[in-house]
Amino acid sequence: MRSRISGKARHVLAVLTLMTAMAGGTAALAGPAFAGGGIDLQRYGCDIQSPGSWVVLRYNDVYGWRCANGLYDLSINVTSACRAKYGSSSSAYYTDYWNPYSWLCR
Repeated sequence: MRSRISGKARHVLAVLTLMTAMAGGTAALAGPAFAGGGIDLQRYGCDIQSPGSWVVLRYNDVYGWRCANGLYDLSINVTSACRAKYGSSSSAYYTDYWNPYSWLCR
């Protein structure tokens, strides 16, 4: 039987994985993407758009973020994530296509 990891434990694991990758190690998972406006793609992307999944960085560009569930990946609608946090008039944009961390909400 497969046990479920709590959201907080998953978040801590993702941050530790990102820190390992930044220190020169290798990692399959990326830490949560925080856009300049403070958007957390795990919380406002995967948790809302695909409950039970976790955020991963599959490609090193702005569209590389995915929600993974162990069987397949789903794209993240970053505009929907911005609207979930900042309201229905918000929209997403990026400042550098090759930097997956450059998403912003306006």
